[in-house]
Amino acid sequence: MDAFFTNRSFSIEQLLEKCEKRAGGKKEFEKINFIVARPIGDNMINAGVFLIRNSDWARDFLRNGVQSRYDRANTGMREQQAMRDAIQLPNWKPNVLYLNRDDHTINTFPDRYIRGDFIVHYAPELGCPADPVLKGLSKLKMLEENPNANITLPF
Repeated sequence: MDAFFTNRSFSIEQLLEKCEKRAGGKKEFEKINFIVARPIGDNMINAGVFLIRNSDWARDFLRNGVQSRYDRANTGMREQQAMRDAIQLPNWKPNVLYLNRDDHTINTFPDRYIRGDFIVHYAPELGCPADPVLKGLSKLKMLEENPNANITLPF
């Protein structure tokens, strides 16, 4: 586990409503099957936290859009590269809500956390994120017990 919910007063339904607005309304949002963010200053998408609809499109996207690119990817973050490349193609792009340069709609990184963020994602390039995740969970507990407490970053 390298991500956890930090705002339990914000529901998945509220997140989807926010994404619907970003997509341009209900009619446009009905076409969306995959929601993913690319953080500010990053050239990759955040493949650790995304939303995907349970649909034939999504299964096809994962099997044919992502897997074949994953098998050919040449970086250590092959799943990110595969998803990033697939969502740019004309047959996948219309069904993707790409939150470009977005650090807070779906998730954030520990050093970018602001109160109200939905999910904090510890995305280590190497190694296990257990220690920072446990520290983050401790800070979350502190905020739940004392909402006005000051916390230090990274979360």
